[in-house]
Amino acid sequence: MIGALNTLTTAQLQEGSNPALLALGARTAVQNELFNMFDMTQDGFATISEIAPGQSGGQIIKVVYRDENTGAAFRKIGEEYTPKNVTQKSELYEQKLLGGAFNYDYAMDRFSVANATTRAYWLADQINDKVESIINGFANSIIKGKVADNPLSVNGLDYYLSAGQSLANMSDNNVLEIATSTLHTYEGASKFEEKIRVNINKMKGAAPNVIITTEDGKTALQTVNRTLNKGIMLIKYGSLEYYQFLGLNIIALPDSYFDEDELAKGIPFYMTRVGRKGVSVVIPDDGQIIAIKPPKFATGKLVEVGSCEMIYVPVIQSIYCVSRCYIDIVADPEVPGV
Repeated sequence: MIGALNTLTTAQLQEGSNPALLALGARTAVQNELFNMFDMTQDGFATISEIAPGQSGGQIIKVVYRDENTGAAFRKIGEEYTPKNVTQKSELYEQKLLGGAFNYDYAMDRFSVANATTRAYWLADQINDKVESIINGFANSIIKGKVADNPLSVNGLDYYLSAGQSLANMSDNNVLEIATSTLHTYEGASKFEEKIRVNINKMKGAAPNVIITTEDGKTALQTVNRTLNKGIMLIKYGSLEYYQFLGLNIIALPDSYFDEDELAKGIPFYMTRVGRKGVSVVIPDDGQIIAIKPPKFATGKLVEVGSCEMIYVPVIQSIYCVSRCYIDIVADPEVPGV
């Protein structure tokens, strides 16, 4: 049974398609909407050789890019063009290791010798816990990860949207303030939608496919859809269903997954292109997203260790692939005497 668990795919672990994987599924909160989007989108998860041709292996990835064109000009017959070569820039990305381990005591085999299913459930619980923890940690790092704060982590979207970084021009710090009651009016909902549209239009050729926000942000997006008579749209993407806003899949994360300084400005909305020409998550060339290593009793020890691990780094492929804005939904002013 241990060998069988080792062959399960990440999708099977998420979906609980194996009966032994149902043990924890209904009792834990997994932020797997973001993970699923990367998994189901072309180049959402990509190997080193796919993102950086000519490179393979190693923990450091060098991505070469250009952020402007040299321009074209007209010429007269008999004259040459003035040469203008592209100025190449490069960024280094370092893959990091995220995971966890668990102990397995040989006595579990002896206790469960007459009931292999009990042992399978126990092992599945340990593996599920680690996989789900990785998925949650992955979502957390994609937004607010900062190597400066934790050298073992990766840099997330907040880092690249900060001053001096590649996406600095894609953060709209002019906060739109809307009263709760106004959001339920056509005028207020239209202002809200326009704010989002303006920031989507900044993305030029890197059309977004998701909008990442808080749980309150998701509720606000649904309110705007309803107020503008667009309904609450739902689409299935892979194994999960997503509500949509302006054709973008909504991904809502708990407040703890966002930086407190960003939340203080208002509800953040990250219009993001996941995958090709957008944000890709680079994994090793072996193609494994999450490596599962069950315990094996081959050394004579009575207690062995099993583990699950993800090796990855988010890579920014376009300086237009993410656009962030803030909308502050404030309480209605109190009416004297009411």
